[in-house]
Amino acid sequence: VDAPVTMADVTSIVAEFRRATGTGKDAPTRSGVDLLGWDFAFELNEMAKQQAGAAGIDLRLVRIPREVLEPKAVEQGELAFAQQEGLVLVLAVHFDQQATKGGELTEGGRSAGGHRHRSWRVVLLVLAIVLLLVLAAQLLYRQRDAVAARHPALRPALASLCHVAGCAIGPLRRPDAIAIEGASFTHAQDGDRYRLAFALRNQADMPLAMPAIELSLLDAQERAVVRRVLLPADFGAAGAALPALSEHAGAVSFALDDGAGSDGEPLPRIAGYAMVAFYP
Repeated sequence: VDAPVTMADVTSIVAEFRRATGTGKDAPTRSGVDLLGWDFAFELNEMAKQQAGAAGIDLRLVRIPREVLEPKAVEQGELAFAQQEGLVLVLAVHFDQQATKGGELTEGGRSAGGHRHRSWRVVLLVLAIVLLLVLAAQLLYRQRDAVAARHPALRPALASLCHVAGCAIGPLRRPDAIAIEGASFTHAQDGDRYRLAFALRNQADMPLAMPAIELSLLDAQERAVVRRVLLPADFGAAGAALPALSEHAGAVSFALDDGAGSDGEPLPRIAGYAMVAFYP
């Protein structure tokens, strides 16, 4: 039941039909065969018709609906079986008007089920395209700063999309492209105040967001005894971007809290410092 009709089956049926109708002068010059099957091999339709046509036979492939396997179909009069000359068995299927419109049994091995399958394939294709577009939109949303920095012409379109999505486009963040140069840390002559001066250089060929600075004060054993985070507002660069291949000079002055560390113990002598640029 589940085996499809193949080209070998068609060849055998055509030969059997030619033997049954004969080849003499009284044989019909043109005959027709309706070949019923559960399923047909791929591209069988045209190849089979060509071979049958060469033998003078009009071949029509008809798919049998699976409903014929239900016993109720015979009981309800939807199916009838008859014996005819030249054929082993002829299956006559009777459909009501609604079933006929549904195309359950059609010529050329095509059925309403096949149309439904094609419809599902179209639906799945459209769904896949929609999912790809959603994935692309999510990726664009996450990488909007990088896209705007690398393709400035797209910034207006991205800004319009962000206006709808409630996001914002900011400078690109690349801490690896920020270099700290010319840093100096000095102790003022009066009191316990210190002054830190430095320059932030953008080594990239695109504007970057201004980073924050983590300052660590070290003792003689190069252990961090004090850590402070300096935001761009602390060294006069609030809301600013660092232009491509440029630098920003910053300076900040501060006092250590009465010379005490975080544990309340007196601070050891400050012997050095370390600085790291990062994005909070």
